[in-house]
Amino acid sequence: MQVHLAPGSKFDFQKYIKRSLEDDFKVIVGISPPLWASALIFLFLNVNVNGELLDPSSVYIHQS
Repeated sequence: MQVHLAPGSKFDFQKYIKRSLEDDFKVIVGISPPLWASALIFLFLNVNVNGELLDPSSVYIHQS
């Protein structure tokens, strides 16, 4: 690797790899702000008064 660097270069390979892996992680695992907002709204609306998540199987649907 030293062959490809100019003499006196301050290039830090470990810093470069860490930065590139962090950037790739953000792209692959990242979640957009609108998706975060919709997930939070869904969670807030899906909680009943007692703070328990609503169970869809416990919801009574009256059919006439």
